[in-house]
Amino acid sequence: MRKRFYYQQDLVEKNGHSHQFLPSNYTVESEQGHEGGLNLGELLRVIRRRIFVILIGTTTFTTAAIVFTLTSTKSYVAKFELLTEPITPEDKVAPDDRYKRDETSNKIDETKVKILQSPKLMTPINEQVQKYYPNSKPPELKIKLLPNTQILEVSYQDTNPEKVLFVLNKAAEAYLKYSLEERQTDTKLAIQFVERQLPLLLRQVEILQAKLQTFRQKSGIINAEVQSQQLASELDQIVQKRLDAETQLNKTQAFYDSVQKQLGLEVNEAEAVSALSESPGYQKLLSQLQDVEAKIATKSSQYTDNDPGIQSLLIQQQNLLDLMGKEKLRVLGNKLSSINTGSSGSFATNSARVREIQKFVDAAKQIQILKTQIQFFSRVESDLRQKVKQFPILIRQEDDLKRQLKISVDNLNHFLTKRETLRIDAAQKQTPWQILTPPNKPQNVAPSIKISLLYGTVLGLLLSTGLALLTDKFNNVLYNLEEVKEKFNLPILGEIPYIKLGNNYQFTNKQDISHFRESFHSAYTNISLVNKENAIRSLVVISASPRDGKSTIALYLAQTAAAMGKRVLLVDANLRNPAIHKILDLPNRQGLSNLISEELHFENVIHQFNNYSQGRTYEQNLFILTSGSIPTNPTMFFSSPKLQILTEQFKQVFDLIIYDTSPFLGFADTSILTKFIDASILAVGLGKTNCTALAQLLEKLEFSSTPVLGAIATIFKK
Repeated sequence: MRKRFYYQQDLVEKNGHSHQFLPSNYTVESEQGHEGGLNLGELLRVIRRRIFVILIGTTTFTTAAIVFTLTSTKSYVAKFELLTEPITPEDKVAPDDRYKRDETSNKIDETKVKILQSPKLMTPINEQVQKYYPNSKPPELKIKLLPNTQILEVSYQDTNPEKVLFVLNKAAEAYLKYSLEERQTDTKLAIQFVERQLPLLLRQVEILQAKLQTFRQKSGIINAEVQSQQLASELDQIVQKRLDAETQLNKTQAFYDSVQKQLGLEVNEAEAVSALSESPGYQKLLSQLQDVEAKIATKSSQYTDNDPGIQSLLIQQQNLLDLMGKEKLRVLGNKLSSINTGSSGSFATNSARVREIQKFVDAAKQIQILKTQIQFFSRVESDLRQKVKQFPILIRQEDDLKRQLKISVDNLNHFLTKRETLRIDAAQKQTPWQILTPPNKPQNVAPSIKISLLYGTVLGLLLSTGLALLTDKFNNVLYNLEEVKEKFNLPILGEIPYIKLGNNYQFTNKQDISHFRESFHSAYTNISLVNKENAIRSLVVISASPRDGKSTIALYLAQTAAAMGKRVLLVDANLRNPAIHKILDLPNRQGLSNLISEELHFENVIHQFNNYSQGRTYEQNLFILTSGSIPTNPTMFFSSPKLQILTEQFKQVFDLIIYDTSPFLGFADTSILTKFIDASILAVGLGKTNCTALAQLLEKLEFSSTPVLGAIATIFKK
């Protein structure tokens, strides 16, 4: 939106007076603000302007609808409904899960609808139709799937109601036959597939059973859970036995060390002593040896070694030692005979020592036994732990085999069950589809006159109104004062009513003259209210484009001002297409252009208005300056310094000078002239002035120093 402010103080400065005036402004509103829609007031104004277009369009559409209804051929349509997933009595013999199997395959989709309309099914129907209705077109059935159901609606339309019913009956028979054939065909193919798969499944079950049996024989697994518990129990028992043996070994080893320290013997020596102490022969020889040695000791204190008695005892001693050696060898054997058993006193009968030695020997033997047991228990424990470690792997292998076997057995049982189910399906004769609603009586679908009249009127009214709105939108023309105010926010100085003028610009209807002139009196009064201090001495009437009524406004505004007692000069400054001299039938040999280009005095060129409506007051106060000869380049004339001099001279002689100009857009003439004028008035032709052109005009006036008093709207035509 563009907004321009001006103060009428500008007029004061131009005329050298010191009066204060209220500010005025005008606004050019952007067209984007009106793109959101059309308000009700504007809609009603458009309808009033285009009422004849709307009436003609509505009448045309209504007439066309009625003619179409009267001339159109009657057409009949009928339909039937087909349920595509019923449960027949024979179906109930089969297991319930059969329906789950067929749930997806039986559903109707676009593909199956296309099949029902295909030549495979439609050709036999058409052949039957041709027998009864020769040379007729092949029937085109409309098949529609009702939403969220498995119900098909089949309809057919034709000019012959009997043919419609005949075609639908044949179509119903064909579709039921197709459903039965489709079921039987699918069932046979399914049975063949199952028969091919059963041997493979049976062979697979046998192979898996053999694998499971071989695995159990090889791994020894019969009942994995029980065997796992037994294996864990055995391992716990062996571990406990090993721990008990190790505890007993520690105790025995401690006792062994204590006894050995007391006896001072090694275990082999203790075994030898124990064995010899238990030999009667050896003990007898030992006793004899002890007696001989006692005698030798006695005699040695009395006799020398060479004494025969001593020598005899020594020989006897040596013999006993040899016998003891032989007995020792016999008792102990070669392995222990070499053990030093000590002096003969070591083997003397001593029950306490013998018992200790026996305990020592028993402890040594117990240690060996315990060590052997511990080694045995450790080996068994190791073996059991290895089995425990391998057992989960074996169980998993067994579970895999059992799972594979179960799947294969289930598949085999499933296929066996399906084979029986399919055999029952193959034996069925009732059609799987059902006719829910048989073909009804054909109905005439041709519209009635009342409906056509209603539709034609409504459609014609809507389209005609839309066309009127569209035409009005593209015309982009101002039609009333409300639009001027809303779109441009311009002060409205006056509204000139429509009045018909003759070819000589004279009034054809005398009754309209008073109202016409009164509108100019009102416009001049509004201008006078702005010009309270007579600061405005010159006015220029401008318009955006030709034939917006600016010449008429300039003329009758000048007449009104003259009638009010003002000395008025009307200047035709339109050097491109002048009109004032034509309206007033004045000569145009000399005028404004001649004053600028020649050395003429304006008083010798102007015309006093004394030949139009004689007896009027304005005859004495109104003077006319025509345009004069039309120059080749009017812009150069307006750029002449003499123009400003002339405008000042006019102000010295006349109270008010009104200038009629060429269109503002496209030419620079008016822009140059406005620099020397006190104020300007816009001429807006309602029903003629283009909104875009007026917006461009106001935009250019922003760069002009001449204020705009407002707009005078004209709604009259020549």
